[in-house]
Amino acid sequence: MRISFLFQLSNNNISKDYRRGFASIIKNAIYKADKQLYQIYYLGKHKIKPFTFSVYFSYSPEFKDNKFIVGDKAILNVSTNDYRFASQLYNGMLSMYDISYPIFENKITLKAIKL
Repeated sequence: MRISFLFQLSNNNISKDYRRGFASIIKNAIYKADKQLYQIYYLGKHKIKPFTFSVYFSYSPEFKDNKFIVGDKAILNVSTNDYRFASQLYNGMLSMYDISYPIFENKITLKAIKL
């Protein structure tokens, strides 16, 4: 199952470590939706997560001053075969809809979800 999340960025640059910020968004969404599932995957010993993700920017990234110039939109694609994880991620992201979330020096806002 693949879910896409469209985010609006507050400015057009993002840290070169942006993937860690998007992983934080996924982690926060799971925490908000299902604390038991959060404990299974994120507390205690390292555990393999049942998902993979990628980030696509609307503008071809350009590296400048230790940051990427990426435009004002980002799409987070998450793939998983675990229906519980997918449904809780979806529910957690719905609770974050239209709320600004900090990623390093930038803030992003969820604007759309596509299944």
